[in-house]
Amino acid sequence: MKVESAGETVRPKGEPSGKSTERVFAGDMGGREEAFTESPPELSHLLEQLRKADQALKAQIAERKRIEACQAVQSAVTRILSACKHIHDAGPELLRVMCEGLSWDCGEIWFMDAAPDSSRLKRMWRVPAAAAGDEVAFRIGDGVLEKVFSAGEPVWLNGVLQSAPADEGFRSACAFPIRSGKEVLGVAAFFSQNARERDDTVIAALADIGCRIGQFLEHTRTAEALMASEERFRSLAKQLEDQLIISDRLVSLGEIAASIAHEFNNPLTVILGFAQDLLTELEESHPHYRPIRIIEEEARRCKKIIQDFSDLARPTAADFSFIDIGEVVRTSINIVSFQLQKQEIKTVVAIEPSLPQIYADRRQLEQVLLNLYFNAMEAMPGGGTLAVRVARKSQAFGRSQELIVEVSDTGIGIAPRDFAKIFRPFFTTKKKSGMGLGLSICRRIIAAHGGRIEVDSEPGRGATFTICLPLSRAGAEV
Repeated sequence: MKVESAGETVRPKGEPSGKSTERVFAGDMGGREEAFTESPPELSHLLEQLRKADQALKAQIAERKRIEACQAVQSAVTRILSACKHIHDAGPELLRVMCEGLSWDCGEIWFMDAAPDSSRLKRMWRVPAAAAGDEVAFRIGDGVLEKVFSAGEPVWLNGVLQSAPADEGFRSACAFPIRSGKEVLGVAAFFSQNARERDDTVIAALADIGCRIGQFLEHTRTAEALMASEERFRSLAKQLEDQLIISDRLVSLGEIAASIAHEFNNPLTVILGFAQDLLTELEESHPHYRPIRIIEEEARRCKKIIQDFSDLARPTAADFSFIDIGEVVRTSINIVSFQLQKQEIKTVVAIEPSLPQIYADRRQLEQVLLNLYFNAMEAMPGGGTLAVRVARKSQAFGRSQELIVEVSDTGIGIAPRDFAKIFRPFFTTKKKSGMGLGLSICRRIIAAHGGRIEVDSEPGRGATFTICLPLSRAGAEV
């Protein structure tokens, strides 16, 4: 076949020169479309094959470019995640890389709202930044993002997107779940202002990225849980170490107390003897009788405290009997009445009438109350109010009743951080005095009675110590 220039005769091979067919050729050979008034069947078929081959080649090149772009984005996501410790350090950069690498105009990452009982997705990041007043949360089930979160499958949308997070003329979108295994942790969504046909290659790449981000989140969550667990074990080990140190101190303290108890008891015995002699010479109506009686009682109490001090490392059983707790409270207040008046501290005592007797050690409870009174006085150096309330308290769920003794002051209060430590041996907030044994001994005594002691306080608003004792003999059998 002979093809000649435009306007010339074209004579097929083997055709006589006298029977030539004229064909008009329009255009040049620069790659433009060629139009023939007539074309042999074999030439038309060849041109069609060439066009198809050209289209297939272009499609392969475009697909290869999309695959390379997806692979580049996947690699960039992996690098970003490996270089950060928390998703908050990587969120905006992840969106920027995916938007630029896959030609999206806007990207967002959403996670479940961390608020308790929340059923809303909350937007964490948006690239480019959201406009002021833009909606940042959606209730589950109300939109495309929520459907992706619920179903756990990616979606591709075309057309005017009425449910897009912001009305910015988006015409295409792709949303995919961020998941770890079967658990959906969040949703990523990308939007385009141009209509884009569904691209399974891009969808597969984004789904893979969602799994990578989900695995990173799961690894982060596991690492944080391990760190928290390690911190708890470390704290527990420190507490056990402190307890061992305290136990060792208590043993040493008991040994020292036992060695010096005799030296303290000798002068106390002399004081107690003289006080008793004076009491036998005075009538109860004598103005000095009551102060000397208090001296005698305090001397006896000091001897008991020394014994308790030496027994701190090896506690002994209490001497239980049925006692009137109201009488114990009144007696203990009388003992410190002089100090209270001297410090201009007002005393308010409220004892519920007709209280039953409790099975307890009178002197030990008196020791606990006096310790609480002295602590309250130290907390109110400029005066204040010391309130003591005794009442019956009903327990929930049919449990037995208990008796409570509240000792409140209007002093400087206790810092919340010290609540867990104030009952530990040797812990004290007093800078210049005190060994930190008083409240520890109080708790041990109350525990031996089957009860408990609690504290409630705010800095600058005073403190309230509540002693709870069972209205039964069970406490004596502990």
